[in-house]
Amino acid sequence: MKKKTMEKWVKRMEEEIIGNGKETGEGPALDSNDGSMGRSTELKHKTVRPFEHQIAERIQLVLNDPDNYISLPEDIHRQILKGFKKSAAMYYEHSSGWLLKIRHFCDWLKKQNTSLAVEKQLADMLEKLTRRSTKKGINELFQLLYTDKLLLGLSYIYYGQSDKDWAFLDKLIWQTYVPYPDAMNLYGKALFEKAPDQDGGVVLKAAYAKWEDFLTENYYENNPYDVLNNDHGEDDDRKGNEQDGKVEESYKGPDSVEADGVKPDKDHCESSSSSSSSSSGDSSSDGGGSDDDKRQAPSLWADPTKLIFELPEFLRLGFREAARKSADYYLRPVGLPERCRIYLSEAAVYEDLPKVKAYMELGKFKYTKSGFIAIGSIKNSYGKLKLSPLGYDRGFIKTMLLASHLDFKKYSSTAPVLDTLSQLLKLKQPDLQILNATLFPFNNLRELKLENFNFNAMADAFDLLRLFPEGEWIELGQLMRYLNINGLLKKLNPLKCGEILWVVKIAENNPAFEQYNEGDLAVRMAYLRKSFITGVLLTAATFGLLDLACDPKDYNLYCDSINETYPWTSFTACRLTPLGAHFFKGKKDYSPPVAILG
Repeated sequence: MKKKTMEKWVKRMEEEIIGNGKETGEGPALDSNDGSMGRSTELKHKTVRPFEHQIAERIQLVLNDPDNYISLPEDIHRQILKGFKKSAAMYYEHSSGWLLKIRHFCDWLKKQNTSLAVEKQLADMLEKLTRRSTKKGINELFQLLYTDKLLLGLSYIYYGQSDKDWAFLDKLIWQTYVPYPDAMNLYGKALFEKAPDQDGGVVLKAAYAKWEDFLTENYYENNPYDVLNNDHGEDDDRKGNEQDGKVEESYKGPDSVEADGVKPDKDHCESSSSSSSSSSGDSSSDGGGSDDDKRQAPSLWADPTKLIFELPEFLRLGFREAARKSADYYLRPVGLPERCRIYLSEAAVYEDLPKVKAYMELGKFKYTKSGFIAIGSIKNSYGKLKLSPLGYDRGFIKTMLLASHLDFKKYSSTAPVLDTLSQLLKLKQPDLQILNATLFPFNNLRELKLENFNFNAMADAFDLLRLFPEGEWIELGQLMRYLNINGLLKKLNPLKCGEILWVVKIAENNPAFEQYNEGDLAVRMAYLRKSFITGVLLTAATFGLLDLACDPKDYNLYCDSINETYPWTSFTACRLTPLGAHFFKGKKDYSPPVAILG
């Protein structure tokens, strides 16, 4: 952070953080019917504004739940300290401004009458550092402030002085970053002053000055304004129209599945890099470094789409442990509408798996020259095998999944089903035929080189079953949001390089064809990941590990034509069976269904 910016921040902190009657961006008063307005919760020595009841109640919730605020998990504690080391030089250099912010926090705590031991410890440390600042003292203060879970919980409340503040803070915590237009839409007004400062830099209004530490230029490759939606130079249509203090969205933000962890295509990267290099070179030839900075800075003020808000990683980690959690942070079981069709899989696998093994031993499947089971052979066989339904699949996908896995290693048709399943689930490095079957919506994966595939992703995706509660329904859509918000989705990538998706195709009769074919890399990556996870879960259902539920009103799950067998078979929700719990929950007392034993 620039020294000038820090000085400006310190000045604003003196005026704004505690509150001096200026605009604070407060949210609406609480509804008197919610029970919060009638209670006598006035803070001492001051007139209580309606929103301060919410703050007092949030503080009380933290203080009344000491078990939840004892300590951080060891790995999170370690990561926070590691993150601080990367930024330590800045804290040493700007210690006076940072200490002033902490003093404001301590003053705020004192006014809440919390009387906490850790509060006194923090105040004592701060007093010593005010008299004489040392690196050791700053390290100790940082460790206390950002690794004490109770202080983190109170800091979270301190930053949020309105409903909109907390909503914005939650975005900062659970997203990688928040583009300025998103922040502007949330608050419903412009956050910047109408004119830049003397150096051409942006100036946040006093009500939003507390976010200035987290304002930076977007350096991510997947800036939704600069990369994903501007591939064809349609800048004016993509950036959104600034009117009446709001920005019209024209992209899918970083909290969406589409924008997570995507790299732009190589050609675009090279052209962008070369253009910025030439631009930089021209500027430097006209003058010195400082003049160059002054000329470029106003462009950030004039084009706020280049700016983002982003928490330091260590602070985001700490707040994630101490702050309230988004609903999608947890994998929550759901109840299903009565109209849903249920497909039970556990008993079915004891009949279907031996059928396919026997069919293979008879040599009924035909193979291509490259060694894959021929698609035509699978289409000809599923009508004869008459396997149990797998959602809306008429047998093609289930036959392909079973045959592809069983072909990897020749399993005896007389071997117990449990033994065969145990061997199948131990595969850490499946072959291309298995991965191709799992990604059944894609047409030409067999043409790609093996080095393009991440075969370990299959085992990682199967491990998702360890998250499922036995016997409870989990919606596929909520699972995807859960994986995204917890940073797990980007790890489940069956392709090593996202750019290969430019040559990977899906069938024209796929309902997603137009969106995929005309979409940018982010759209294609999102479809790949969802298809991969869906394919793995369908494989688990084929193995009897998951039951499936399909909503007949969701027309994206099936096709109207009786002649179509794929490529978009999906489901609404799934639940872990006792067999799935046996393999992925360590359930020891498992026995096959009674009908099978009989």
